[in-house]
Amino acid sequence: MPIPTNLYTVFLILLNLATLSVAIYDVRGVALVFLSMAYTVHVRLLLTQREEQRRTNELLEEMLDAPSPLPRL
Repeated sequence: MPIPTNLYTVFLILLNLATLSVAIYDVRGVALVFLSMAYTVHVRLLLTQREEQRRTNELLEEMLDAPSPLPRL
């Protein structure tokens, strides 16, 4: 089982557990489960895109810092 690495993950887990418990208690809570899952997918997508952008920036900085293999004119 993976360990949550940030506060967003812990919040999303608790939110989903809370909505699931409401859905078990009351049938109308099923709508909350769907909304919670949609929100979770949205936030995870944003976090993934942010991490990919961070990695891309690191690679671009490495490329700019490395000497060019082409001869200087």
